[in-house]
Amino acid sequence: MVKEPKYKFYRGYKGPEDLVNFNDFFEDGTTSQCKVCLTNEIWDEYKDQSCKEGVSFKLCVFSGIANQDSGIGVYAGSHDAYYKFNKLFDQVV
Repeated sequence: MVKEPKYKFYRGYKGPEDLVNFNDFFEDGTTSQCKVCLTNEIWDEYKDQSCKEGVSFKLCVFSGIANQDSGIGVYAGSHDAYYKFNKLFDQVV
């Protein structure tokens, strides 16, 4: 018997590594700060980067994309991520 996951994420995402196509990230009507502030330009600049503590940009935005009902949906994961990914975090904070 296959155990069902506790949570089902949008589009079946399982982790940050599943985030590939920016145009598929958000449903119409999503109002999170992740959707409001994350532009295609910011995504293209940061998508393959991590901060010096090893927190990837994809991890920072994963919750807001996987959980379309998030209010904020953006989490730094480390102090350095606020600086490394400042084009996104400056808008949210």
